[in-house]
Amino acid sequence: MPYVPKILKQYKECEKALKEAEKELRGDHLDYNEMFNLAKLSALERTLSVDTDAVAMIRRHREYGQRLPAVLEMIAGIRKKYPSLWPSEPSIAPKNSQLIEPVTDAEMLEGNWAKCVAGCKSKSLEVATARQIAELRMKHGKDSVYCVKGSWAAENFNYLLDGRILVASADYNPHFEYAEEATKAHKAGNEFYLDDKVVAGLLEGVKQGKVLLLKRKDVPDKISVDSFGKEPLTVFIGWNQDYGEFLDSCGIKNIKLYVAEEKYAKKQKQAFSRALWAGSLDSALYGDINNLLFGNLGRAFGVRRGEQPQAASSGERSEQSGTRGHVPTP
Repeated sequence: MPYVPKILKQYKECEKALKEAEKELRGDHLDYNEMFNLAKLSALERTLSVDTDAVAMIRRHREYGQRLPAVLEMIAGIRKKYPSLWPSEPSIAPKNSQLIEPVTDAEMLEGNWAKCVAGCKSKSLEVATARQIAELRMKHGKDSVYCVKGSWAAENFNYLLDGRILVASADYNPHFEYAEEATKAHKAGNEFYLDDKVVAGLLEGVKQGKVLLLKRKDVPDKISVDSFGKEPLTVFIGWNQDYGEFLDSCGIKNIKLYVAEEKYAKKQKQAFSRALWAGSLDSALYGDINNLLFGNLGRAFGVRRGEQPQAASSGERSEQSGTRGHVPTP
């Protein structure tokens, strides 16, 4: 029987829940003056609101991403209309004790990107790099919170008007310098555009080995775990052979990679940047995340300064960022 990633199963469940909710809300099956099935709507609302990568994928879907907010808004309206009849939310015990184990070498922060960055700063933490996320996963195992939950990485993807992609290390990621501006841009439904000075800084970072330049023909749809540590992107973000072997031991043979479409990038008025989201263990690398808002679904793992894994790809943060310049146009 072929291996089906858990994230795909969860996605299909969410897709089914969205369609069932829409059918229930249309009320075609209801007789005159008959009430909605509140218990069913309550269960569907929980499925479509929980903090999972599958729900995040639904939100990213071109069609479902527009339908989901409308469905949740309608359900919320019904819940407010019948507060005394609305089913109370059941308490759900964690399926695995490791999900609530004390985190000793990292701390999970939730909220939008700006909130996570500010939270890290207030606690003397730094957003974990992709390499540090990999090391946390290898150390704590496939059932740990680091594997079960996806998170933002300190690196990010930047898209040029000629179609090329610049993958920036933490030192050159403009989302750190302009965390509030980037989050506000996405909240308004806009891209976070980069001015010429920021782009020039990123291109300088390519010369310094802190930014990876990818041509579209070199961007794979998926990356075999056997090529980890050899394929250029995995080399740059520190997803080395050891992490590939770990994924293989968990039954995962490849990781999908999502990037913004080339045609879309070329139609923009300026270069723009998006976050890098490391999905749950059997999910994907998302270099096309354009929602730094993410409400309460956003997440980052903060690591303490001086306690970063030695093999981290980007090393210590430099004092001078190559992305500093004018505030990018929101």
